[in-house]
Amino acid sequence: MVLRQGALTVNVDPQGAGICATWGGVPAISHCFPMVPLGNRVQGNAFTYDGQTHRFTPNTDEPLYLHGDGWLGLWQARATETTAHLTFDHPAPAASPHRYRATMDLALGPARLTVTLSVTNTGPALPFGLGLHPFFPRHPKTRVTAQAGAFWTEGPGHLPGSPGPIPGTMTLNGPLPDHGLNNAYQDWCGRARIDQPDLRIDLSAEPLFAHLMVYAPKGGDQFCLEPMTHLPNALARGLPMAVLDPGESLSGKVVFDFTQPE
Repeated sequence: MVLRQGALTVNVDPQGAGICATWGGVPAISHCFPMVPLGNRVQGNAFTYDGQTHRFTPNTDEPLYLHGDGWLGLWQARATETTAHLTFDHPAPAASPHRYRATMDLALGPARLTVTLSVTNTGPALPFGLGLHPFFPRHPKTRVTAQAGAFWTEGPGHLPGSPGPIPGTMTLNGPLPDHGLNNAYQDWCGRARIDQPDLRIDLSAEPLFAHLMVYAPKGGDQFCLEPMTHLPNALARGLPMAVLDPGESLSGKVVFDFTQPE
C-alpha cells in the first residue's frame, strides 16, 4: 500500500507492519516496524509474574526472543490515500505467552507522519510494552540531538548492563560516535532531532514512551532511534512495565515531522 500527502510518501507492508517513507523524494525512514508486546530482548527467554514463570521461544536465528511477535506476523490492513489501519491478533501462546490484539494507525500530513500504536490484552494479566523501531539513513554529516536522564551500558548478549550518567562519548548531541551504539537511554525527554544533509526530521513521542534505544553500528549506513515504553530486558529484571488486566489497553503516539534543513 502507498500513502501520499503533499511531498510525503509512505509505503506500508502488511507483513510485519513495515513502513518506509520519503519526503520530497529524499529517503527519510528506511524501514520501521512496531514492537509488541515488548521491545528488545528478554534474558534467559523467561520472566516471572505473580508467582508464575513464563517462557519465550526464540523467533529469529538469535538465541533470545526479539522485539515481540508483530514485526514477524501478517497484519490485516485497510487504507485511504492518507491513512492506514492495521491489526494483528496473537490469540494463543506460541513464541510468547502474551495474548493480545495490536493496532497501528498511520496518518499523513504534507510533512508529518503520525503513528499510533495500541495493544489490548485478550488473555490473563501480564506486563506489556510497546515500541517503534525506525531505521534512518546515516550520512557522514548526520547529527542527532536528544536528551535523557541516564544511560545503560551494553552487556553480554546485546542486553543492557548497568545504568549510570551518560558518558561524554555517548551523548546525543552531534554526530553519531564512530565506535557505534547499542544502548538504552532512560527517562528520555520524548523529542529527538535528526539533521541530515538534505532533510531535518523531528521525532516526538507521548510521555508513555519514556525510553529511547539507540542502535548505530560502527561503519553502518543506517541507525535507529527506538521509542519504547519500557527499558530493554525489563521483564527479566522486574523493571517497571504496564500490567494489563484482561481487556485493558496500552496506547501511544509517535510523530515524525519533516522539513528542509536550516
